[in-house]
Amino acid sequence: MQHYYFEDKVFISDVEVIINCSQEEMENYLGRKLKDKLLKVGNNRISNGCFFTLQKDDNQIRVIWIKKFDWSVSSQAVLAHELLHFILAVMDYKDIPISKKNEETMTYYFQSYYTQIWWKLRTLNPNHKNIVKKHQKKRSERKYKI
Repeated sequence: MQHYYFEDKVFISDVEVIINCSQEEMENYLGRKLKDKLLKVGNNRISNGCFFTLQKDDNQIRVIWIKKFDWSVSSQAVLAHELLHFILAVMDYKDIPISKKNEETMTYYFQSYYTQIWWKLRTLNPNHKNIVKKHQKKRSERKYKI
């Protein structure tokens, strides 16, 4: 299990990203952190990830959990998907409407967070290049019927 905390100085809406662990491991980790031994975040045993917000006293803890992050396009898409849930939750919490007139607020916020998370995961995984090459090779070996 790996977990990383990202601080947001703009909207004061931090997020913890937890990757490469089962739902039970993630719940145990968050339970210890929040001193709540019975913590359950719902039934997400089928999906590869989810975003959720926990309330502890006056604190809101926002979490993105990805069961298996392996640098494949699929796992990066899960990260983007769950990050978008987070961004929309923050916009809603801060009463920022989402419309064509202010879409840049949301897209810049998304880009900023995605870049931070991507670089942190890449920096802390020295094997990143080998993993990406492995996935590229697998992809190039596929035969597509047209």
